[in-house]
Order: sequence, then structure tokens, then C-alpha cells
Amino acid sequence: MNFTYTVNPGAKIPTMLIDNHIGMEDGVMGIDGSVFQRELKALENMEKDGVDIQIITPGGSVLEAWKIYSAILNSSLKPTTYCMGLCASSGGNIFQAGHKRVMADYGKLMYHNASGDSEASKEFTDSCATMVASRTGKSKQDVLDLMAKTTWVSANQDAINNGFCDEILYTSDANVKRIAKLSNDAKAILKESRLILNSINSSQLNNTERMEPTIKDIKCLYSETGVMEGLEVSFIKDAIVDIKNKLNTANGAAKNLQDINSKLEVENSKLKAEVESIKNSAADELKKAQKESAKQMVGAFEEAGKITAKAVDGWVDTCEKLGLETVKAMLDELPINKVGAEIVIDNKVANVASGTNAASRLQEIKASLNKGNN
Repeated sequence: MNFTYTVNPGAKIPTMLIDNHIGMEDGVMGIDGSVFQRELKALENMEKDGVDIQIITPGGSVLEAWKIYSAILNSSLKPTTYCMGLCASSGGNIFQAGHKRVMADYGKLMYHNASGDSEASKEFTDSCATMVASRTGKSKQDVLDLMAKTTWVSANQDAINNGFCDEILYTSDANVKRIAKLSNDAKAILKESRLILNSINSSQLNNTERMEPTIKDIKCLYSETGVMEGLEVSFIKDAIVDIKNKLNTANGAAKNLQDINSKLEVENSKLKAEVESIKNSAADELKKAQKESAKQMVGAFEEAGKITAKAVDGWVDTCEKLGLETVKAMLDELPINKVGAEIVIDNKVANVASGTNAASRLQEIKASLNKGNN
């Protein structure tokens, strides 16, 4: 992404500048709220440790200021806003969005009603009052009153006590003297504070650690770290350290996962062995139960006289091969051949086969005995 408002996107806590009018003015676009939103979101995705937003602006479009205000207020980076000279009109509203609000000791905030007498202007004024009231702790009506008479807020303890800022940034005596003679003239303050801001930024850049790598080294660093070309080498070094730290963390996590996987494999083997043992035991028990059922069923047919005692084991084995129901159907088809109880008739013994008609059989036996007497 090409950064427009971020001067050092490679830093852990980058700085964004709002150093122009807000939105369109006289056909010239100043700070574009939509671009600012996307840029701040990009910094969030880069997982920065925070972001400093330095503001010097005479104000401008309320619509564009809303975009910037909401982006700062809801940013996961918890931005710190700095009034580095003048934060006027909608610029003063944007300053209030910071999670921490810092005023340079020469800074000025200015609040007034939205320009115009239209219904839309009144609504803009009402909305701006809500934005300021929610961050200062003042009532909405109090803010509307101070906006109605155009109120300037200087950087001092009263600004902190009245909820307009959280901290005062004390600059050198030279900078204090430079701004001290200025009156409440927005344009004059804006011009002078821009000079101070530029001086501060130059100082920061001059104090940045520099190296003298070869072109080949630089291209290699850009390629390996994936950062944008043109960043300071110190930023690339930070990116390399960050990559190494993430790699070490990832390796540690991978080792832990490997250990957990090994333990799970051992437990899985144990569970498989236990399941196999249970299956084998269940199969043995089922086989025993089936054999016992076969013995009982075949024994019933032996008692009924359809098979002999010697044949019982063979039929039991057949049950195991063909199934209980199949063997039962086969045995049902066999005739009864068991010798019945002994019957004595006329001092002669005869056997009555089980299942025969007793009367008919007795007649046959009598006939047989009578024939023997003759």
C-alpha cells in the first residue's frame, strides 16, 4: 500500500500527519477521510504497537472529519492524538477522538458552530457537540454554548481539568518564544506551528539509526522481510527481528503439537488393543452361547427320538456351519425312530415306538404274540 499520511510505516509506532485542511476547499482536496481510514486500517493489519497522530489543521468538511474521527476512535491501535499547534473547528473534533490526547504547550483548540444557517448546518453543529461532549465529559448543552460563541482552548492545566486533553507536551523555550507573540489568529498559528512540527520530524529522522549497506544487501532485505522499498534500514532490522521471534514461537508451537501427537498415537494404540480384545472376547462369548443353544436344540430332538445320542455332537457341529434355524428345519423333517417304553402283554415283551398310535400299535403287538403262541 502507498501511504499518504503515514511518514514512517515501518516503525513499531508509526506517525500519521493531519497537516492540511479537512476535505475539499476551493476545489483542492486536503485530508481525504476515506484514504485516512484505509491507511489506519492497514496499520492495524500490520499489527503495530500503536500510532501517533499529529494534527495541525484549520478544520474543514464535517463529513470528512466524521470519517477520520470514527477511524481513530474505533482503532484497535488506540491512537494518541497530538495538537501540534492548531486544531480548529472539525480539527478540534478529530483531536478528541484519541485514546490519549496530548497538547503541545503552544497548542490551541478552537470550537465553533458549523458555517451556514441551513438545517443541515444545525445538524452538523449538534453532531459535533456530541462528539466533543462524549470525550470531554461536559454536557452537550455546555459544548453547544461554547461553540456558539467560538471558544479557544489553550494548552494548560485548565484544559486538562475541563476534559479537553489528557496531557501537556512541554517543548523547548525557543519554540515557546516563537509562538508566544501570536494572537488567536488561526492562520498565523497554523503557519508557525507547521514550522515547529517540521523541525520536530526532522529531528526524529536525524536521530534514526542509519547503516551503509550495499544495494544488493538492501534489495535482499526488502525481499526477505517483505517490507516496502524505501524504508529505513532500521525498520527492516526490526522486521527481521519480528520475523525471527514469530518463527521461534511457531517452532515452539510445532514442537508442542508434535509431542501431543506422539502421546495421542500411543493412546490410540492402547485403545485399538482394548477394542480388539473386547471384540475377541465378545466373539468367544457369542460362539459359546450359540453352541449351548445348538446343544439344547439338538438335545431336544434326541429326546424326541429323531436322532441318536451318538449323532448329537455331529448335529451340533453342523449348527455351527449351517446355522441353528437351518439345522432345526432339517431335524423337523426326520422321522421318529426312538424305541419306546417296554410293554408286557401275555407274559411277552414288546417295544412301543414313541409317537405312534398306541391303540393301533397294541393291536399289532397282540397279533404278533398270538401268532407266536400258535
